[in-house]
Amino acid sequence: MNKIKLLLITLATATLTLAAFINAASACSYLHYQPQLPQSLRK
Repeated sequence: MNKIKLLLITLATATLTLAAFINAASACSYLHYQPQLPQSLRK
């Protein structure tokens, strides 16, 4: 029974960690990020 609990906890931890990495990667995409140029530099 303890082995099953350990397996389930490990699986849940791995799944949640993967979900966190996917969410962070989609929010921090540097390849698609292009900040607006300030007005003072556009002249």
